[in-house]
Amino acid sequence: MGGNWLKVAIPLALCAALPGFAEAAGRSTVTFRDADSRDRIYYFATGNNDHLVVNYWDGSQWHWANHGGDLQALVEPTAVTYVDGPIRRTSVFVQRSDGHLGVNYWNGLSWVWADRGLPAGGFAVSPLDAVTYADGDQRIYVFCRVAGPLFPKPTLVVNRWDGNDWQWIVLGGAGGGDVWQASAITYFDESLGHQRIYVFSTGTISTHSLWVTYFDGSWRFKDLGLPPGSEPLRGPVSAISYVDEQAIRRIQVFVSHKVFSYEDCCPFGLYLWYTDGSGPHWADRGRPQPQWSGSLWPQVLKIDAITYRDRSGNQWFHAFGLLDVSYGSYYLVRNYSGGAPVSLPSWANHGPLP
Repeated sequence: MGGNWLKVAIPLALCAALPGFAEAAGRSTVTFRDADSRDRIYYFATGNNDHLVVNYWDGSQWHWANHGGDLQALVEPTAVTYVDGPIRRTSVFVQRSDGHLGVNYWNGLSWVWADRGLPAGGFAVSPLDAVTYADGDQRIYVFCRVAGPLFPKPTLVVNRWDGNDWQWIVLGGAGGGDVWQASAITYFDESLGHQRIYVFSTGTISTHSLWVTYFDGSWRFKDLGLPPGSEPLRGPVSAISYVDEQAIRRIQVFVSHKVFSYEDCCPFGLYLWYTDGSGPHWADRGRPQPQWSGSLWPQVLKIDAITYRDRSGNQWFHAFGLLDVSYGSYYLVRNYSGGAPVSLPSWANHGPLP
């Protein structure tokens, strides 16, 4: 596993409360195996003091650290990690209080802050997801939602490191020009001989379906539609990519929807968009049975999906959902499937957050 990394969801029960601080926004987690074969986990979040905080596993125990900064409290960070020669680098992208994209990165000796600015015509960017890969030089793509005078609708933009400089690119056609949540994946397509990037997104008012923005030498946009009989898809989204037993590349995208009715305020459901040998499909993953006090149906704040093979070689899929069940009371649920024989999709309740 040396040199590889995986972005995962970590249940908050693994992390003790940071003394003097409480988590105010969402989180981003990276994990890798270091040069001494120790598993490292870094869990980044925005504290209620508007600082970037990290709960990290050093191979034997958990520690909290305050990385400082002046962040926008309700915007979650997004992190990537990669090997650059002899150095393991980690970069955490945030929205600063002035609306700029900021980055806190490990340069091999210490954590350093840098200002990545704004695209022309924007007054604030919210980082949504980031990917990185090696292509001669290291490539980093940070996908953000921008607001400003030139952007009447939330618009997808990317801050890209091409090995020499950082550049802003406005992806105006992404998500039908209306993007609120997004999840990015990347992999090398051997049939084409270059890297592929896919950004799956949902929108706000004018966009009702799941969209993909993808790079195959140039940026392209495609409407993936709605699940049969579904209401508009407006919730969080999380995408994963893996290679199956037949060495075929597969993509799975977990996305939530909200249904507004007179009986209950904001019920949600979970859908899966996936590819197989016969093309793309939708699957309804249903809803968890409420085992919490508060609202009848909660608001889903975040979805984070992972996939892995167990020691027997069986593929597993887990989609963690962070729910707001009653005005700031948070609850963690999980939808999972896999194993051998392959289990039907099931829900598990992980309980309220500490």
